[in-house]
Amino acid sequence: MGKLESEIPPSYESATANDGMASTSHPNEMPPKYSPVSGEPDAAGQIRAERIWSHEMFFCFSDISSCLMTLLCPCVPEYLTAKAAKLKRIGIALALTTCASVLLSLLIECLWTYQVSTMAGNDNETEIKETPAMSFTSKCLGSLVSCLAISRFLMGLYLRSQIRRRFNIGLGRGVSADLEDAACVFCCYSCALCQEFSTMKKFEKEGVTPYAYPPMAMQHV
Repeated sequence: MGKLESEIPPSYESATANDGMASTSHPNEMPPKYSPVSGEPDAAGQIRAERIWSHEMFFCFSDISSCLMTLLCPCVPEYLTAKAAKLKRIGIALALTTCASVLLSLLIECLWTYQVSTMAGNDNETEIKETPAMSFTSKCLGSLVSCLAISRFLMGLYLRSQIRRRFNIGLGRGVSADLEDAACVFCCYSCALCQEFSTMKKFEKEGVTPYAYPPMAMQHV
């Protein structure tokens, strides 16, 4: 036995210690195959690998199914994306806000068309004057649509920032990452949503779940 113990290389103890530490990590928290292997330890001392989006911002056609779903029925990707990120309540609120915005916009268009057609049928004048009731109704509905649009933007920005933090996506940290997310959501909400939806689908396929703790670099932001 003494001869066998003397033949153990010096690095064996450190290697076994590292293996023991790695074995305590949750299997779902392993980085996906396409992610970089760099990262920082979290509050539990585990290495959090940097991940990336499934495709670039304006490469929506790389995932045709996600692109069409986002274009035709955005409330569905909003809910499914938030649900995959363990933010189901945000997803429900965001989807309902989107549906309400679309329905109110259609209602305003229908009311305006009906009013114009009614006035045109009763009067042959080419200039159509807006009645006080019509003006008040249009302003109220327009203000409500504006509030819903602002709420949708804020919830979409919150969802994207939480996805970035919970899955440790991208190399950006702090204010720069927040500004990048705000620019993406504000300038092209559909492209940002398609990117998030496609990324969540790929993470689910690879068995990747959100981290229990945000990376150390994000805890001080």
